[in-house]
Amino acid sequence: MKRALPIALSLILLALAGIACGGKTEPAIAFISDRDGNNEIYILEARGTPPRRLTTSPSISESSPVVSPDGKKVAYLSDRGGISGLYVIDFDGANERRVAGPAGARTAFSWSPDGQRIAFEVVADGGSDIYVSDIEGNRTIRVTREPGRDELGDWSRDGQWLVYSLTTGDRIGINRKNPDGVNEIRLTERFDGSPRWSPDGTRIAFASKRDAVDTDIYVVDINGSKELNVTNATGNDYDFDWSPDSRRLVFLSDRDGNPEVYVQVVGQKEATRLTRNNAQERHPRWSADGREILFSSDADGDFDIYVMRPDGLKQERLTLNDSGDSQGSW
Repeated sequence: MKRALPIALSLILLALAGIACGGKTEPAIAFISDRDGNNEIYILEARGTPPRRLTTSPSISESSPVVSPDGKKVAYLSDRGGISGLYVIDFDGANERRVAGPAGARTAFSWSPDGQRIAFEVVADGGSDIYVSDIEGNRTIRVTREPGRDELGDWSRDGQWLVYSLTTGDRIGINRKNPDGVNEIRLTERFDGSPRWSPDGTRIAFASKRDAVDTDIYVVDINGSKELNVTNATGNDYDFDWSPDSRRLVFLSDRDGNPEVYVQVVGQKEATRLTRNNAQERHPRWSADGREILFSSDADGDFDIYVMRPDGLKQERLTLNDSGDSQGSW
């Protein structure tokens, strides 16, 4: 019993330390970098430590890394073989495999919420369609069979729906469809794109030029009603991401002359500008706990990975080199 007391006390102190720190576990960040000559996937596991190279494919470029929902894998695109393919690799660099599916270039993809499947867009024969494969490669389902271009959005949080847009043909607009069945609901009938489900599953955000020559971000409920122009301002608003509480959108806008990061509360008039410089920002993405926004910027002449609070304060640079680091995901 005398030996057990210090152990128990240590466990209590560790638990209290975790509470004092808010119980926050720092997520790993995947990004691309050309620091070794061509675009490869790197992992930043902890701030202040050197990034770890995940892929090694000389003369081949990787892009668009996305961390799996369980944080154990990374999916990405690679042009090996002369055509863009979809690959998955474990966080330790092992078990790299190509996601199965039909012939054609992969241009977009999205993890299912449980991390067991991936939806992806296949371009072939002058158009594109959406497929879903399990990551073990045992089953592939063709979700859409529309003439023209089908642009993949993402999954609903419950995994029951995929949202996508038709950008050519007779049925342009935003649709949602069950990836395992035939149920499909048409949400908009205009030239709209880049649809994204809100985390609470009640609304879908998308980009459109329907009200002006500039691109704005809109939201619509999942039945196609209560449509709202969220970023109704001069300039192009694009490359957006929902906050975890589904109340705000972070996005890029050139309304002030060059791409900067903004946050807009859905339903309010004015957006909050988070970055101010003569550089270009890219790919803003909210952290899962809503405390930070990840983005890349070429403020020093080449792109690097940064984080900041949702009010634009406490901006922190995570990578520092003379190469290009971008497309961060956590």
